[in-house]
Amino acid sequence: MVHSPIKPEKILPGFHSALHEELTLKGLFNSGNFDEFKGALGDKVTIRIPGTVGVKKDYQKIGGKARAERTADIEFETYAEAKVDLTLGSHAYSAVAIQDEQTAFDLVSADSLVPVQGRALAVEVNSACGAQIAGAPYTFPVVGHEGALRKTLIEARKVLNKVGVPAEQRILVVGSDFEAALLSDEKLTFASSVGDNRASAALGEATLGNLLGFRVVVSQEVADEEAYAFVPSAFVLRTATPPTPSSVAQGGSYSAEGTGLRWVRQYNNRRQQDESTVDLYYGTEVVKDVYRYLDTDGQEQVAQAPVFLRGVNINLDAASAASVHVEGDDTVAGDLGVKVENPVEG
Repeated sequence: MVHSPIKPEKILPGFHSALHEELTLKGLFNSGNFDEFKGALGDKVTIRIPGTVGVKKDYQKIGGKARAERTADIEFETYAEAKVDLTLGSHAYSAVAIQDEQTAFDLVSADSLVPVQGRALAVEVNSACGAQIAGAPYTFPVVGHEGALRKTLIEARKVLNKVGVPAEQRILVVGSDFEAALLSDEKLTFASSVGDNRASAALGEATLGNLLGFRVVVSQEVADEEAYAFVPSAFVLRTATPPTPSSVAQGGSYSAEGTGLRWVRQYNNRRQQDESTVDLYYGTEVVKDVYRYLDTDGQEQVAQAPVFLRGVNINLDAASAASVHVEGDDTVAGDLGVKVENPVEG
């Protein structure tokens, strides 16, 4: 019999394709892969986020005219980029043992495992992305009502506008109950999003359309009655490929479209079984900003601590349609001009 070994370069793209086709939320993150990652599980990496600078004006003006004699220096400031420290603290893997009997009689092979193991990894990464979205430290929660969904989404838009979140690429991730409420509201009309660039077929199928400037995506990874409005830069997802041991019979790594993975296949002679393992390291994090604001004297100030402003969470807990409101930190709200109505304690 002619021995025909399975080449990793043929198998690995299949694993990646199966993984990518099932990922819904990854395409909504600032995602990427650390090619040729030399570290280990639990290592921390730093991702740089572009900073901002202010504008000075009225350099030595008297009576509306610039002075001819310049006796003072212009004011300089220091440019600093924001940094997100992300820990590659999770190891997602799918390990499958194929008994000799399965290979001989059931025709189970490495090829047939590609979609199965790819989906398993997709479920894990999707779940991690959903948990990151739901658990983010939102500064301004929007308390809406099912009978006033349009008003609720407009409040979310107002907050994002006030804090300076770009209008482009705004996303609204909704749970199944929130989706049902949107679809049942005859006052809301979804615009087609056929022309959008989508990261995967799964994300395309989960997209309901465009609504009030949001691309609406339904996800089973968030609470049924919740919704989250954000831009892709609000969350970071990074994957890394574990090194391939030189001692394995077959194996290799593959990276494409921001996701890297490793495949290792070897035969366990003691248990008379073939073993296929596909894995990756990953980590997710939120992106916080040190915002700028004008004080009561009209002077630009820089906040002392970073806060999460690139997204808002939305619930439907308002007592009535007339009581839709925004809650949040009073100090940050005052700095940025966001109107909040926090519940009175006691």
